[in-house]
Amino acid sequence: VITIPVVIHIIHHGESIGSGSNLSNERIFEQINTLNEDYSHTNDDADQVPQLFRSVAGDTQIQFCLIQKDANGNPHPGFIRYEYGTIPNFDYIEDVIKKETSWNSRKFLNIWSVKMPEEHVLGYAYPPIPSILNTTFDGVVIAHDKFGNQPGSKGRTATHEIGHYLGLQHPWGSMESCNNDDGVQDTPSCRSPYYGCPAFPQVSCGTTDMSMNFMDYVDDNCMHLFTKGQGEKMRNILSNERAALATGFEFICNLTTSSSERAINQFSITPNPSEDVFSILIPELNHTDDLQIEIFDISGQRMEARSFEIRHLGETVQLSLGDMPNGTYILKARHGEEIFVNKLLLMSRH
Repeated sequence: VITIPVVIHIIHHGESIGSGSNLSNERIFEQINTLNEDYSHTNDDADQVPQLFRSVAGDTQIQFCLIQKDANGNPHPGFIRYEYGTIPNFDYIEDVIKKETSWNSRKFLNIWSVKMPEEHVLGYAYPPIPSILNTTFDGVVIAHDKFGNQPGSKGRTATHEIGHYLGLQHPWGSMESCNNDDGVQDTPSCRSPYYGCPAFPQVSCGTTDMSMNFMDYVDDNCMHLFTKGQGEKMRNILSNERAALATGFEFICNLTTSSSERAINQFSITPNPSEDVFSILIPELNHTDDLQIEIFDISGQRMEARSFEIRHLGETVQLSLGDMPNGTYILKARHGEEIFVNKLLLMSRH
């Protein structure tokens, strides 16, 4: 899994935190959680993908995390608040706000939440092209009222725009025509965008359209998937044009290990996702030290710390998270000198 370090810039007009364009911390964490669920195909509406497309829907193996350290190693919450006056136009966002606030766009994904100068614009991002890469223009801009879970929004404007940032086109390609395409084999060709919440199936260009794809224009509650091909295309961008992002894990979640610690992969966790209990198999190492477990949320904040007595090697520990909200968490386990870090997915309970 490639984890992308994120810096969020909250552009506001002087409102109190949690009011208007000065978004609450909760909205910020919701947005990161939505991204991680959508990009791992663990979103709570993934089961609404039509049977026709379930074989091509998949985990992109891309995740996002608010930084916990800046480029100098200093602690950082991963988001910054800036007060600006009225934003008159998009040039002001590009030529003033971005230039004054952008972090190194090679190493960080900059996301700006702003009150858009035109209400019909929900967000925008530039593709990874030479004229944009490594400049202050690079990044994603999201309307403040489409950021996180809000009325009429599940935070999927960011899911869509980051897709563009990682090289994806709309399913119909660069123009509305059956003679154009997005360059991804497992997304069917379609003539034009869909809006609202279209009934399934919809047909154009001789095939059933994937209107519920995150890269279409449908409402948030009616988009459900990236395809495996789209995931492959985005990971290819992260191996080439945006390769520096893929090496930014040292800024993520404060989960680095020191030179005296050894990261190991012998631990196994099942089931994952889980509705409550995760079974952690302790590898057959040469000691029976207690197992120390820390659980972090996706913003890097430690949620819980637990200790388990290990009586014999090869033991299975039962970790219950049923009292925690559904979502994505990071587990850090220490067993003697060994360190194990893994993502946990706590799914909806019915």
